[in-house]
Amino acid sequence: MHDLSLTIKELLKKIDPPIAAALGHVDLSLPLPPPVQFLSAGEKVHLAALCAVKRRRQWLGGRLAAKEALIELFTGQREQWQITNSADGRPRANFLPDPERFRADISISHSHDLAVALAVAGGYACGIDVELMGMRPHRLRERFSKRTEDEIIARLSPEKGYTMLWCAKEALRKAIRPMPGFFDLELFALAPQANGYIMDFSLGPKGPFRCHTMLYKGYGVAVFINKH
Repeated sequence: MHDLSLTIKELLKKIDPPIAAALGHVDLSLPLPPPVQFLSAGEKVHLAALCAVKRRRQWLGGRLAAKEALIELFTGQREQWQITNSADGRPRANFLPDPERFRADISISHSHDLAVALAVAGGYACGIDVELMGMRPHRLRERFSKRTEDEIIARLSPEKGYTMLWCAKEALRKAIRPMPGFFDLELFALAPQANGYIMDFSLGPKGPFRCHTMLYKGYGVAVFINKH
């Protein structure tokens, strides 16, 4: 998945001023390391409460991806980073040896055999979302797409267009507080970029909010970074 990391890094270079950020990713089709090797004590307790095999694997993959991003961005060992959830469900990173030492915002997403995580520092909030390319977002479009957005997306195939729109809105919702609804966000501009699209959204009188989307081995991936 080295090419996904390179794509994200090239994207981050376009942001001025530069942002300290790192991507973690895990191929869930491959064996994961034993949880004891990368989970903190508190995370092991949470894992024990997860019964569904698929849910456990995705949760583990997301935590592992987040820790890889945090180690690249800062330092430490996997078990020294603990990923908890805030009251609104958003993941939060804690460096157990010194909780006040590092401050980062993280976002985690997984779909089928891919788990990804983004970590940013410097007072920024981030959102990342991944979705296997398919017709599911098209079938569910009435739950997240306005008619005006349908008209913009129409220039793409339904499979690609609605997968990208879904990923973009999910990425924005993860980074903006308070969390907006799907229909609060409105796509008003779409422009091609290398291996994907730039999507510009409004949020009432606020905006534009620019989300970068890309294609990766049959998945749609969206990244959004916002100043707190």
